Amino acid sequence: MNIFHLPTLISFLAFVALGAYVFLRNRRQRINLFFAVGMGSLALMEFGNLMSMVYIGTEAAIFWKRISLVGECLIPGTWLVFCMSFARKVPWYRMRKWKMMVIGVGVLSAFFASSVPSGLFVFPGHSSRLLALGGIGKAFYIFFLLSLVAIVASLEHTIRQSKGEQRITIRSLVLGLGGLFAFLIFSSSQTLLFSQINLRMIPVLSTVFMICSCVIAFSVVRHKLMDVNLYMSRFVILNSLAFFVIGGYLLFVGVVSQVIKSFNIIPGFPLEILFLFVAVLFFFSLVLSERVRWEVRMFISKHFYRSRYDYRQKWLEFAEGLSQKLDIEDIATTIVNMLKDSVGVSKASLWLREGNTGYFSMVSPSSLVGKARLNMDQRFLGVLVEKKVPLPIDGPQVRGFVQKNSNIIERLQSAILVPLVSGEEMVGVILLGKKTTGEGFLKDDIDLLRSAAAQITSAIMNARLSQELIKAREMEVFHRFSSFLLHDLKNLVSSLSLVVQNADEHMSNPQFQKDTIDTIKSSVGKMDNIVARLSDKTALEKPDFQETGLNELISETVKRLSQNGLKTKTIKVDLRDIPRVVIDRDQIEKVIENFLLNALEATDNDGFVKIQTEAIDGKIILSVSDNGHGMSPEFIENALFQPFKSTKKKGLGIGLYHCKTIVEAHQGRIEVESKEGVGSTFRSIMPLHRKKKDGKRNKSNSLYIFGF
Repeated sequence: MNIFHLPTLISFLAFVALGAYVFLRNRRQRINLFFAVGMGSLALMEFGNLMSMVYIGTEAAIFWKRISLVGECLIPGTWLVFCMSFARKVPWYRMRKWKMMVIGVGVLSAFFASSVPSGLFVFPGHSSRLLALGGIGKAFYIFFLLSLVAIVASLEHTIRQSKGEQRITIRSLVLGLGGLFAFLIFSSSQTLLFSQINLRMIPVLSTVFMICSCVIAFSVVRHKLMDVNLYMSRFVILNSLAFFVIGGYLLFVGVVSQVIKSFNIIPGFPLEILFLFVAVLFFFSLVLSERVRWEVRMFISKHFYRSRYDYRQKWLEFAEGLSQKLDIEDIATTIVNMLKDSVGVSKASLWLREGNTGYFSMVSPSSLVGKARLNMDQRFLGVLVEKKVPLPIDGPQVRGFVQKNSNIIERLQSAILVPLVSGEEMVGVILLGKKTTGEGFLKDDIDLLRSAAAQITSAIMNARLSQELIKAREMEVFHRFSSFLLHDLKNLVSSLSLVVQNADEHMSNPQFQKDTIDTIKSSVGKMDNIVARLSDKTALEKPDFQETGLNELISETVKRLSQNGLKTKTIKVDLRDIPRVVIDRDQIEKVIENFLLNALEATDNDGFVKIQTEAIDGKIILSVSDNGHGMSPEFIENALFQPFKSTKKKGLGIGLYHCKTIVEAHQGRIEVESKEGVGSTFRSIMPLHRKKKDGKRNKSNSLYIFGF
C-alpha cells in the first residue's frame, strides 16, 4: 500500500462511519436507514477500488473492481429513494405510489449487479490499468448517468425550496452530496465516452469523496440533519416535471424525425419537417388543454402530497381576490372564477338568499341573473345550516331540492351544492358543475370547498355590512341636514311671528311698515336660498367663501334682530378694529344670530348681552357674553353641541350643533365658559387665513357645511 491508496482508504472508512453513526442514532427513522444503505453502497464501491489498486496488474484487480462496480450498481436505487424522502413533508404511505419506479430502478440495479461478473459488463483492456466496457456495461452507465442527474436535480430542488434556518441546516449536506454525485457524473461520462474504466482515476475520485465526506460529516454531526422536514411547493414540482416531460418529448420528436429522414419514406419530400410541425402543434394543444392541466395537477398532488391542495396557497389566493371588494356583484364574479380555477369545474354559480324566505336569487354569472330562482323548504334549510358541509346533488338529502329545481340543476349541470352559512343564518349557496377531469368530488375537494365557503361567507357579510354602513351614513347626513333645515325654518317662523304679533299695535307706524317689509323680504330671500341649495347638489358641497367685514356683518345682524321686535336694546356691542376675513357670509351670520338669540333668551328683562370682536395672534375671536341662567358643568360636558339637547323648553338643540359645524368648516373652534346663575360666554375662534391640507394659505375651501 502506498500514499495513493490513502484517499481511498479514508473515504471508505468515512462512508462506513457516517452510515453507522446516522443509523445507530435513530434506528426507527426510515430516512436514517436509507442514508446508511446509501453510504454502504459508496463504502462498498470504495473498498473494491482500494483492493483493486492494491492488486493492480493481477487477476485479483479485476475481481475487486467488479466488487466496486456492484457498489456502483446499488447507488441509483438507494440514493434516489433518499433524495425523494429527505427534508420532505411526504407521508411514507404516499411513497407507495412510486413503488413501480422504485421497483424498476431496483430491478435494473439488481440486473446490472448480477451481470458484473460476466464478460459482457467489463473485460481486461490493452493495459493493466484499463478495463473495457461491454454492451451491458455501456447500458449500465447510461442508466447510471440518468439516475445521477435525477439525484442532483432533486437535491437542487430541495435547497432551492429551503429558507432561513432550514437552508443553513441542510446546506452543507446538499453541498457534500451534490459535489460527490456531480463528480460521479463527470467520471462516468468519461467512462462511457471512451468505453473503458481507467483505474488511474480512482485516487482522484477518492480524493473528491474524502473532501465531500468531510462536508457531509460536518452537517450530520452539527445539525442532526435527518430530522429536517422541508416543504416542496407544487409550483416547483410542476416546473420540474414540465422540464423533464418537455425535454423527453422534444428528444422523442427529434429521434423520430431523424429516423424518418434516414429512411427517406417519400423521396424528394421533407416528411420530417411536416412531422415536426404536427408534433409541435399537438404539443401546444396539450399545453392549452384545461383537462391536461388538471390531470397534471392531480397527478402531482396524488403522488407527492398528503392532500390534493396547498390550503395555505388557496387561502391566500381567496384572501387576495376578495380583499378590497365591497360590491356584492364584484365579489360574486370573483368567487365564481376562483372556484372554477381552484377546483377545476366547468360551471359555477352563486345564489344569495332573499331575506328570510326560502328563495335564492342568482348573483353570478351575470348572463343568468334575474332569469333563475332557487326554492328551498325550511327542512332543507335547517339541514344546510346544521351540517355546513358541501353536499353532492345526487345525495339522498338533496333529493327534494333537486326535484323542486330540476330545470336549473340540469341547465347548470350541477354536481355539488356548497352552503354559505354565517352562525345560524343561511346566506346563500354555490352550485358547482362537474370536474373537467370527469372524476368525482373527493374528501380533499370537500375540505377545500368548506374552507372556501367560510371565507366567501365572511366576504359577503362584510360587503353587506359595508353597504349598510354607507346607507346609515347617508341617513345620518340626511337627518343632520333635516335638523339644520328645521332650525332655520324655526328662526324664520319666529321672526315672522314677531311681526304678526306687533302688527295690530304698530301697523300705522311708517317705520314699522318699512321694517316689516324688510323682514319679509329677508325671510323670502332666505327661503329662496334654501330652495336653491336643495335644487343644486354642488351648492351643498361648496360653501360660498368671500371676503367680508365681520364687524359690518355683526351690525347688520343686530339691526335685523331689532327690526323683528327682539329686545336688542340690552345688547352691548364692542367691535374692535379687525381685518376683513374670507368666510361664508350666510353661514357665519347664522352663528352670530344663534349666539345672540340664545343669550337674549337666557337673560331676564334687566339682563345684558355683550358681543365683541378682536384679532389676536392671527386669529379672529367673536365672543358673546350674557348674565343669564348659565349651564351646569354636566350639561356642558355631556349635552352641549349635541343635537336635540337643549336647556330651553321649546328648543330643538340644533342651533349650537349647527354653529359648531360651521365654525369647524372654517377651520375654527368654539369655546364655552358658563356657570349656573352667573352667565355664559361663547367664543368663536377662527384663523385669519385658512389653510389647505398641504399647509399653504388659501382664501377658498371646499369643506362641506351643513345648513342653509
